[in-house]
Amino acid sequence: MTLTYLKRGQAPAPAAAVDLSGSVAALLAELETGREAVALRLSHELDRWQGDILVSDHAIAEACARVPQRLKDDIAYAQENIARFAQAQRDSIRETEVELRPGLTAGQRLIPVNAAGCYVPGGAIAISPAR
Repeated sequence: MTLTYLKRGQAPAPAAAVDLSGSVAALLAELETGREAVALRLSHELDRWQGDILVSDHAIAEACARVPQRLKDDIAYAQENIARFAQAQRDSIRETEVELRPGLTAGQRLIPVNAAGCYVPGGAIAISPAR
C-alpha cells in the first residue's frame, strides 16, 4: 500500500527542542499568585497589549451575537465529532502483546503523556457531510 500525504509538517527548528517546562511552570506559578496584575503586566510585555484584559459579560454577549449561527453550529458539530472519536479511541485501546512467531512478539503499551492537543481548523469547512 502506497502512502499519499495530503500535507506534511515542517521539521521544528533546533531551538524548538528546548525544554521550556521550567519556564512555563514558573510563569504559571507567578500568574496563580499575582492573578490579574501579572496577566496585565505579561500582556504588555509579551503581546504589547494596551487594552483591558478583563472582558465584561456584556461584551462577551455582544461578540457572541455577532458570530453567525452557521459557524456556531459548525464548531458544535466539530466538537461533538472530536469528543465521540476520542471516547471511541479511549474505549477501544488496550495494552496488547502477541507472539507472532516463536521469539517474535509485537504489541502496544499505554503510556500517559503530559499534554495533548486537538486542532480544529478555522474558516469554511470544505467537506460538510449531512448531519
